[in-house]
Amino acid sequence: MLALVALAPGCGDGLPPRPDPAKLATLPPEAQCRAVAPRLEPCLDELILASIRDLGDDELTRELTRELAEHDRRLDRRIASARKAHVVAVTHCLGSVPVERFVAKVIGCWDRTSCADLGRCLHPPAPTP
Repeated sequence: MLALVALAPGCGDGLPPRPDPAKLATLPPEAQCRAVAPRLEPCLDELILASIRDLGDDELTRELTRELAEHDRRLDRRIASARKAHVVAVTHCLGSVPVERFVAKVIGCWDRTSCADLGRCLHPPAPTP
């Protein structure tokens, strides 16, 4: 069991290889998203919650974030299943505007070892007023 955990993408120092930013810049947006998807896949729950928080700090987004996190804990499963992780990661990336800026942020945040840190790096919390 321990060996399986060590081989999972994004675990510890087992991060997937970082794509070359110069080569990424030559690719169309969807290919750029596919190239960074392996880094996003193990952290999708945290990225989904961080992107919702990124919408604003109002009661609706706080409630939605709490509900999704609680639903995930209650069912003891990931919001995005491992089987669909690649598609969800690419879609998350493509939904970011502009895609090239999001891809550059992923590259810049690549070495964040925890998913919470990666989520905060890609979707920083809004400053408190």
